[in-house]
Amino acid sequence: MQLPGTQGQQLPHRCYRLDGTITAGGTSQLVTPIPLSRSHYLFQNTSSAGMYLEFGSARAKATISGGAVTAVTILNGGFGFTMPPSIDFQGGAGFDSHISLGPSGAGLPGYASPNNAPNNAGGRPAVAHAVLTGGVVTSIVIDDLGAGYAFALWMDIKNRPADRYGCADPYYGSVNSGQYVPPGGAYYMNHTFTDTEQISVWCATTGATYFFRWSA
Repeated sequence: MQLPGTQGQQLPHRCYRLDGTITAGGTSQLVTPIPLSRSHYLFQNTSSAGMYLEFGSARAKATISGGAVTAVTILNGGFGFTMPPSIDFQGGAGFDSHISLGPSGAGLPGYASPNNAPNNAGGRPAVAHAVLTGGVVTSIVIDDLGAGYAFALWMDIKNRPADRYGCADPYYGSVNSGQYVPPGGAYYMNHTFTDTEQISVWCATTGATYFFRWSA
C-alpha cells in the first residue's frame, strides 16, 4: 500500500533465485516451470561452455490445401509434458472486417479464423489434438480439416493449466535452437510486460552452471 501524499515510496517485491547445474550434458532440462507472475528475469551462464535456452510450449506448422488443413508438421515436440497440450488454429481467414482481404498478418495470432459469416460462408476453423510419447509431442491428429482457409494459419500450442512443466526443447531433433547464451553471457528481460512462459536449457557439458533470478 502506498501512503497518501508520498512519492517514490518503495513497494515490497520478492526476488527469487533458482540457480542450476547441467545434470547430464547433451540432455535438455527445465530451468523453471510456468510461474504465476513475473516482472523480470535474468539468466546468466556462469560456466565456460555455451548454452541454449528455449521458451514456451511445443511448436508445429500447418499446411493448407483447398481451403482445409491437410497436414501438420511438428517443429519442436518439447519434453517433460505430463498431459497433451492444447491446439488452437489462429488466423488464415480470407476476409475479416479489420484486415480486409489480403495476406498481411492473416496467419498471425489474434487474426480471424474461417467462420460462417456472410463474407466467409461455409467456413469453419480446424480442430486437432496432440499425442504424447514419453512426455514429447510426437504427433498432432487433425479431427476436423476446417474450411475456408485462404492463407497459411498460425498454430498456437500451449500447456494445459495442470501442466506447468512441459517445455520446448533447445536440442530437438539433435539440432541446437533457441537463444544462445555464450560462456559468461546473460539473457535478461525486464519490460512493462514480461512473459511467464516456461524456460529450458541445453548444454553439452555436464556440471556447467547457471544463475537464474526473477521477481514476481
